[in-house]
Amino acid sequence: EGMIWVATFGGGLNLIDPATNKITHYAHIPNDDNSLGGDLVTKIYQDQSGLLWFGSEATGISTLDPYRKPFKQLRHNPNEPGSIPNGFPVALWETANGELWVGSFSDGLSYGNPAMGNFKHWRHDPADPDSLASNSVFSIHVDRAGVVWIGTFNGLDRYNPETDTFTHFAHDPNDPGSLSE
Repeated sequence: EGMIWVATFGGGLNLIDPATNKITHYAHIPNDDNSLGGDLVTKIYQDQSGLLWFGSEATGISTLDPYRKPFKQLRHNPNEPGSIPNGFPVALWETANGELWVGSFSDGLSYGNPAMGNFKHWRHDPADPDSLASNSVFSIHVDRAGVVWIGTFNGLDRYNPETDTFTHFAHDPNDPGSLSE
């Protein structure tokens, strides 16, 4: 509590204790599943239980219970369709029921229970105008009404769970009422 986590672009993680000015470094150690999954850390997220989630380069997601270390790795498995997405995880959002939304830099959007390995995946399909707007997902937010908003490279999407489709909000230079550029 009161500690500051700092993600780096190649230097792993730093944990700063403001009370003592002590800095602890965490780095990826090859072939050690108890270390950070990668040194290029793209996201830090703390869930409702206090568990820390770290998105890192193409290696996936690392979790850390700050009271019961070590790190645990969640990696994409191409032989398991329900595994976490491939690619840089850059957006994370936990729902009230403990399930996780994951946005990837290059592999779209996923939702599921990490412990169960039952992720559902959405990707952009150029032939489907109701698919995800882009496979580059940079932010996820679930509002008070439970609506899932997804920030993508091609604008903002709203997910409709009843139809399993996405509504797009994007910049249109001919429409002053559209998103700004």
